[in-house]
Amino acid sequence: MFAAKEEGRNRWKVFTQAPLQAERERLRITQDLRTALASGQFALHYQPIVNLRTGKVCKAEALIRWDHPVRGPIHPNDFIAVAEESGLIIDIGRWVLTEALDQLGAGRCCWARASRSRSTNHQWSSARLRAGPSPGPA
Repeated sequence: MFAAKEEGRNRWKVFTQAPLQAERERLRITQDLRTALASGQFALHYQPIVNLRTGKVCKAEALIRWDHPVRGPIHPNDFIAVAEESGLIIDIGRWVLTEALDQLGAGRCCWARASRSRSTNHQWSSARLRAGPSPGPA
C-alpha cells in the first residue's frame, strides 16, 4: 500500500516479499547502527591527499568503516543512506569529528606526523547540514 501511495494517487501494486524484506533489513541496520555507536564498532581510516606540485601529503580525508561483530565489514554504501533516513547520521557525524580530532591531537594519524599537517576533510550529509551547528562532542 505504501509503495502505491508513494507513486501517486489511483495506483495499485501487487504484493511481493521484496519490499517487506527490504524494510526488515532497513530496520535491522538502523538498530545495528545504534548498537555500533554505543559499542565502538566504527573506525576511521584516512585517505591521504597529495599536493601534486610537491608530491607531499598535505591533508587527509577521514573515512568511516564499520566492522559488524557478526556480519563483518559493512561498506558505507550499505549503511550511510539508512543512517541519513533514520537521523542517526547526526550522531555518527559527531562521532567522526570527535574521533578525528582526538586522533589528530594525540598524534595517532601517521599522515599528520609525516606531513606536519593538521588539516582534514569531512564530508557532511545533507541531514547533518540541515541540523545546524554541532553542539560539540556528546
